[in-house]
Amino acid sequence: MLSLAAGAAVLAARPPAPGPPPRSGDVFEISGSVEPVYPFTGTPFTLEIENSRNVPILVTSLDIDIGDASSTCRADNLSIEPVALPFEVPENGEVDVTTSAQLVDDADTTCQGATFPLTFTGTATKP
Repeated sequence: MLSLAAGAAVLAARPPAPGPPPRSGDVFEISGSVEPVYPFTGTPFTLEIENSRNVPILVTSLDIDIGDASSTCRADNLSIEPVALPFEVPENGEVDVTTSAQLVDDADTTCQGATFPLTFTGTATKP
């Protein structure tokens, strides 16, 4: 677990939704996490995009869904910059993309030390 500083929050990737596993070659993986975030300043973090296909892909959308940290620390207390799109991921390769997150300026005090769950989704096509 990441250490927390006063006034900070931590972001954590949410595990995939239950259901049948995706077929091999039909998906690409997105993962990432960020150290504590604070109001007034963005904290950079890296998302790793992994392509297990034998052909390159062009990522055309990448969404980060922010979940509530608690009933009093809602998702709207956190802001994440969009990722620059599109970008190519080589066959059987990985690409790191950087974005940033921050607590909004008037974040609820209950968000101090909170962990926000994140869900990553995206789409890709052939380049």
